[in-house]
Amino acid sequence: MPRDKATQLGQQVLRILQSGSYSTSAGRHVDIAAAIQRCRAGTIEHPPDDAIPMPARRATRTRITVENRTVLEVGQRMAEAGPVAALNFASATHPGGGFLNGARAQEEAIARSSALYAALEGRRMYDWHREHSDGMHSDWVIHSPEVPVFRTDEGELLDRPWTMSIVTCAAVNGKTLERYAPAERLGEVPAVMTRRTARMLSVAAHHGVRRFILGAWGCGAFGLDPAMMAGIFRDALQGPFRGVFDEVTFAITDWSPDQRTIGPFQLAFERE
Repeated sequence: MPRDKATQLGQQVLRILQSGSYSTSAGRHVDIAAAIQRCRAGTIEHPPDDAIPMPARRATRTRITVENRTVLEVGQRMAEAGPVAALNFASATHPGGGFLNGARAQEEAIARSSALYAALEGRRMYDWHREHSDGMHSDWVIHSPEVPVFRTDEGELLDRPWTMSIVTCAAVNGKTLERYAPAERLGEVPAVMTRRTARMLSVAAHHGVRRFILGAWGCGAFGLDPAMMAGIFRDALQGPFRGVFDEVTFAITDWSPDQRTIGPFQLAFERE
C-alpha cells in the first residue's frame, strides 16, 4: 500500500472513531459506537509490577500453525469460528504507532482498520515509556477486548465488522540498542524477550484468550533476530505454556526469496 494512501486511511479512522459510524462503498451506514465504547471501557493495563500468575494448562496440546498471511486475514477467518485475540507489535510511545503518518508495519495495519486507537489512546503505558526512554522498553501489557475491525487490509470498509481482542506489548527495539546503548546491553536481549514473552502470554491467558494470533514480534522495524524469537516462542509454547491455548497461529508476511523472517518459525513449529 502506498504511504499516501495509508496516511489517508489513518486520518479517516479518526473521523470514524469520533462519529462512531461510517458508510460503505455500497452506501450502507454502519454504526459501531457501542462497540467502540465497550472495547475502550474494557481495556485493562498491566504495568510491569502488576503480578500475573502463570496460567493453568487447559488442553492436552496447543495446535500451532505458521501462515504467510496478515493478522487481519487470519483474524477474520478465525473469528468466524469463535473468539480470537491477536498480539499487537506495539510502539512503546505512540498508540497505533505511526498509522496517522502512513507507516505500514503490523500495528499500523491493525490501527487503520479497527478501533484499536480508541482503546489505546491516553493509556499510562505511553507516558511511562516517553519518560523512561530506553530501547529495552518494559514488560507493560494492555488487553483490549473485542475491538471492532471495520476495514480490510486493502482499505475497503466492511458491511459487517468483526471483532478480535488485542494484546498490546512493545518488544525490545534492537536497532535503538545497537545505536545508542553499551554493547553489553545487547547480550541482555534474549533474556528480556524470554521474560516479556512469558508475561505477554500470561496476560492473554489471564483474560481468557484461547485462540491467539502471534507473529514475528520485534523482527521488523525493531530489528530482532527471527531465529531468536522463533526459539523463544517455541520454548514457551512447548514448555510452560503447552496446552494453555487451544490454537496459536503465527501470521507472518514474508515474500523474500530466502524467507528470512517466516522460515525460522516454520522450522521451529514444523512438527506441531
